[in-house]
Amino acid sequence: ESRTGDSSSVNSIPLGIGDSTIIEGAISDKDCRIGSNVVISNTLGIEDSRQDHKVCVIRDRIPVIIKDSVISDGQNLAQILG
Repeated sequence: ESRTGDSSSVNSIPLGIGDSTIIEGAISDKDCRIGSNVVISNTLGIEDSRQDHKVCVIRDRIPVIIKDSVISDGQNLAQILG
């Protein structure tokens, strides 16, 4: 079962990291599908986020993309955590 940041289909985003995506100081668990032009960077300096989020959490200022997550094209960390 995949977890998605919005209503995108799992089939529309290939396994891995899309073109022009920026990931800084983050951990991506296995089998994630991260679209193009996504920005995963804790520029807001969030110490810890809600731990029950299904796509991404922040622990000790480190964004962690949860296993099997799907992040649509053009999303950023603030949009993902909503």
